[in-house]
Amino acid sequence: MKRTLRIAVASFLSVGILAGSVLSGSAAFTDVPSNHWAYSYVQKASDNKLVTGIGDGLYGVDNPLKAADFATMVCALLYPGQADALQGKSSYWWYPYMETAYQKGLLTGTVAAQSRTSSGAWYSSGPEAELTRYDLAQIIYNAQKLQDWPEPDPNYLLLYMAAIPDWSQIPKNYQTAVLMAYAGGFLTGKDDKGTIM
Repeated sequence: MKRTLRIAVASFLSVGILAGSVLSGSAAFTDVPSNHWAYSYVQKASDNKLVTGIGDGLYGVDNPLKAADFATMVCALLYPGQADALQGKSSYWWYPYMETAYQKGLLTGTVAAQSRTSSGAWYSSGPEAELTRYDLAQIIYNAQKLQDWPEPDPNYLLLYMAAIPDWSQIPKNYQTAVLMAYAGGFLTGKDDKGTIM
């Protein structure tokens, strides 16, 4: 699941930047060789400075994706430079990105947003927690709505729902987000059956 989630993120980011201009290229990550099926997605996200990897030329394909990681990437894609005003307001590197994502509404309905709302402040346990596929779908769905991206044809939503074998196990509060992210092509199943979790 960890590997699939990181690649799903690169895919989402790559799809999101198709309309944008490509920035200067960067070196490929050594843990994502050119024959890897996700190479083009990861490379495109890197070329557009949405991901920088984990250092030493590695992307971190097998590392768990954290809420702070994804918030940083999505802010770089949708709100470039807007987190800069919050730099230095916290000792946590992720604070400007998590706060920007929270203020913009990208985190609405996620575990991280709930922890921020209930405490009124950010604590490392939320942003540094592994991002679930449900929260990933929720952030993608929030981005779809906030950016007014086209939504899938409602006439086909039942077909998409039927294509998800574990649909009935998805918590009700995440079903719309999962369905819209899946139908929009931003999220795929984690196995050959199309299972989401």
